[in-house]
Formats: sequence, C-alpha cells, structure tokens
Amino acid sequence: MTLRILVDFTSAVGNNFELRRPFVTMLGQMGSTGNSCEVEYQDVVCVFVGSAVPYLLRPMEPFDRSRGGPYSFIGCCWVPGFIDIDIAEGERRGPFELQDITLI
Repeated sequence: MTLRILVDFTSAVGNNFELRRPFVTMLGQMGSTGNSCEVEYQDVVCVFVGSAVPYLLRPMEPFDRSRGGPYSFIGCCWVPGFIDIDIAEGERRGPFELQDITLI
C-alpha cells in the first residue's frame, strides 16, 4: 500500500522534489509548494476569484472565520483538482465556499 501511495504521489506532484515541499490537506488531497514555503497545520488552500492557481494562506491572530480572517499570504501551491477550477461549480458540489477575506 505504501508503494502505491508513493507512486501516485510522484505522478501527481512530479519528479522535482528538491524544488518542492509536499503536503496533504485535511481532505486527503496531495499538493506541493515551493521549497521556501513552510507549510503549517492550520494553513488554508484557496483559489482567488479570477486566478487559475491555488494559494496557501495562514490564519493570523486574532482570527475570526466569520469575518474572513485575517490571513497572511504564504505563497502559491499546486493541488490537483484546484487548477483551473470553476469556483461556482466547486461551491455547488464540494467543500468549497466563496468568502471575502482580509490579507495582512
């Protein structure tokens, strides 16, 4: 089972591991970001309206989800299924929600 996961991860993320930092979301989706990004447990993957690329955001203190943050920008990332996503379709069928946020 472990071998299959590694093979799937390699085919999903690519062969340039030295340039990437892999992560797994709480929903079990594999992704990667640049090796200069430090991914932490509470980080959030988001897609800004009008963007074709997902990004990593980090909740900042004092955090208020109902008010959309505040968040700090960590960097862009790559998550299969989040590239070129239709936001409206993602909101209808899955764990996506459209939300106004505050970036610091």
